[in-house]
This record gives sequence, C-alpha cells and structure tokens, in this order.
Amino acid sequence: MSRGVGIALLPPATVERRADVTAVALIDGPRRVEAMAYRDFNPSPAAAVFRELLTQTPTDE
Repeated sequence: MSRGVGIALLPPATVERRADVTAVALIDGPRRVEAMAYRDFNPSPAAAVFRELLTQTPTDE
C-alpha cells in the first residue's frame, strides 16, 4: 500500500495511522454479522476470554 498502489477494505481497529498511507472512512460501507455459539454453563477459561474479547467495542484513538 505505501508503495503508491493498492486499495484494501479494513476494519477501523486494524488501520495503522501512518504519514505515507491515506485512510478513508466509508459511509454505509459493507457490513458483516458474526455469531459465536457457546455453552453458558461452565465455559472453559479460553472460551470465557474469547467471549470477552468478542463483546468488547473497539474505540477510536
């Protein structure tokens, strides 16, 4: 991208702010809905952490 060619659609949380790369926010851009199925009773520690990560809302810096 920083070589002057290329276009990519990236989630806002993954865009690194750099002087040599221009990021343009899309209004009404593509959306994707994802789901996670899990047992609410006695989830494994890994599943509990993963669920916590998925339910966090990314914030703009």
